[in-house]
Amino acid sequence: MGHSYFDRYRQVDSFFHRLDPRAKLLWMFFFILVVVLTPAQAYTAFLLYLLAVFVLIRLAKIPLKVVFKQSLIIVAMVLMVAFFSIFKGSLEQKLLLIFNVTAKAWLCLLASILLTASTPFELLLKGAQSLRVPQVLITLLSFTYRFLFLISEEVSRMQKARKLRDFGNSRLKHLKTIGHIAGNLFVRSYERGERVYQAMLLRAFKGEINTYSDLRFMQTDVGFILITTGIMLPIFIFSILFTTQY
Repeated sequence: MGHSYFDRYRQVDSFFHRLDPRAKLLWMFFFILVVVLTPAQAYTAFLLYLLAVFVLIRLAKIPLKVVFKQSLIIVAMVLMVAFFSIFKGSLEQKLLLIFNVTAKAWLCLLASILLTASTPFELLLKGAQSLRVPQVLITLLSFTYRFLFLISEEVSRMQKARKLRDFGNSRLKHLKTIGHIAGNLFVRSYERGERVYQAMLLRAFKGEINTYSDLRFMQTDVGFILITTGIMLPIFIFSILFTTQY
């Protein structure tokens, strides 16, 4: 799994890296829940949430530039929401809707990036399994993560072959070639999936994620959950009370 963009930061020694994956998963779920339920008019609350994420990113010793670069995907979602919101409502309502979607989605994405950049994926799956997440979902995520890199490498090789054999053709022929590549990729992925499935049957795979690392919930993990909850919960409560008054 050395192809992951965040692999270089998962080996960093920091307070956040040393936390139990279950503690970080519980923090992320609570963070996302609080952010989503916060009223759109609570601008101060969103600013404080962002400050809290930045503090954790600094504690994890992950460059802010890297996190910001990976979070730019939210721009596409904002543009889509802006496009569909221009047909109804006042200008103030449109701007509030765009801010609401942008702020919440961006904060949730920052928390997800922080989690995946500081924790090996297999430990996240094991932590989720320990938290009683459905086994079907864990198995699906595991295979998706593993074969995503294989498919990307396959696409890269096919693109290089296309450039070597398709030089100088018209745009129409380029589109035809891309269609052939997409079809060929689908067939290869299906055949690879069948081979993996047969290998799983031969090895009596039961859907469990086995790792060599044992998860241990320490006092620091409990303290982390209590401190983060104690900071974010009052912010959320005050945001609810403040917006309901006005």
